[in-house]
Amino acid sequence: MSVAPSPEEIYARAQQEGERRLNLSVLDQVATGFIAGLTVVFGIVALGVATALVEPEFGPEIAKVGGALAFGIGLVFLIVGRTELFSENLFDPVAAAIGDAPSEHGVA
Repeated sequence: MSVAPSPEEIYARAQQEGERRLNLSVLDQVATGFIAGLTVVFGIVALGVATALVEPEFGPEIAKVGGALAFGIGLVFLIVGRTELFSENLFDPVAAAIGDAPSEHGVA
């Protein structure tokens, strides 16, 4: 059985990842942003295709659910691929910019 990391360990990991993200080159930023856009578009296309395929057989309400589930595939690709969108875990670069983790008593 694994032990959950402490809040200080989580913050330190976020700082480390934030440093990596803050120090990306312009080319890396453009490339990851482009791939992130593609994964979102893939999700939108998957939503449309799944909705269109499910609706004739099961009706519009079930088709909406099927489309929503298919859209999630694009979001999984976004997270697993570690691509960069503004909304993607903004905590990491903020933690890196702020600096040291707060102590266990909440005082820096």
